[in-house]
Amino acid sequence: MLVLMALVLASNVHAEGLSLQLKRTNPGIAGEKSAEVIFDVVNTDMTHKLEGFIWCRSPDDVAISSTMGAASGSGAQYVSQKFFMDEGPSQKAISLVLEADTKGDKRTGCIIKYAPYTKTEENNETKKEYLVMNGDYVEKLKDSQYREIRLDKTVPFVEASGNAEVRCPEDQTHCKSEEVEVSKTSYYLYGIAAGMFVILLILIYIVGKGYRGRRE
Repeated sequence: MLVLMALVLASNVHAEGLSLQLKRTNPGIAGEKSAEVIFDVVNTDMTHKLEGFIWCRSPDDVAISSTMGAASGSGAQYVSQKFFMDEGPSQKAISLVLEADTKGDKRTGCIIKYAPYTKTEENNETKKEYLVMNGDYVEKLKDSQYREIRLDKTVPFVEASGNAEVRCPEDQTHCKSEEVEVSKTSYYLYGIAAGMFVILLILIYIVGKGYRGRRE
């Protein structure tokens, strides 16, 4: 609980009942490798559970998905499956995955839409009521009654070979495309591995040939 409360206090983005903390950004390679941005979402409402979903209108040069749904087409609207959280402080990790064919800092265009709710038992039936902004409770929500918190971080893409490793500088949870560190996979190591494999095949052949010679 102390860790969760510290997360709330250090949050990048905070809205009524919900706190958002950027956890990690994994840069992408244009046309080769998808990027990922991971958030920790914390319900700070101690008396209500929470229901929400992610809504995105991605730019024309970006395709987006999350761990809670399938990828959308480029430039298309994306709506995730609903997620649920217990009374606060409770925490959930959300991952957004982006693909792009061009380099640069890509905007996600995503919003978390959410609503606090309570459940009560009446006449052996469970009654679910949502708390709306004016303090009233409703059993069915209109789209305008959801609260919103924007995922306003960009995600960097760089130009590099598909087997390159890309990352933000150490100790940074987020970076711009010009800050991304690119390290090429060492073909020298692949050469050593291939050479050892060839030598192993030759040894197996020699040993096998000698064994057959002794039998004859």
